Amino acid sequence: MGERPEFESPFAVGSDLVADFAEHGHVRVDGLATSDEIEAVRPAIEATAERIRWDRRPIAERDTYGKAFIQAANLWQHDETVARFTLAPRFASVAAALLGVDGVRLYHDQALLKEPGGGPTPWHQDQFYWPLDTDATV
Repeated sequence: MGERPEFESPFAVGSDLVADFAEHGHVRVDGLATSDEIEAVRPAIEATAERIRWDRRPIAERDTYGKAFIQAANLWQHDETVARFTLAPRFASVAAALLGVDGVRLYHDQALLKEPGGGPTPWHQDQFYWPLDTDATV
């Protein structure tokens, strides 16, 4: 593996994983990306998130939600390495397999990074706020 993983290699999604997703609405896909692959893209994701983060106030000045994590969205539009990761055929094909569709579209990517001294993440549901006419999402 080189320094710039492309995330194009196929990943087999077993019928048991698809069934678990259909029943529970979520699954953990073990082995979808290797530790080496993640470590190769982590610096770009963290640097891009820091560069475009929404809230720059010191942590002591933020409310409970603001203390939960650093947030940044659509990082793929700001960095080539992050774009290759976010738009990777491997991840899209797994999402399509879980949803039982031929292909998927990206609504957005989002980095949520915990920082030292940050607070807990309050219970919440994001999908309610998404402007989509379907709940067939991952």
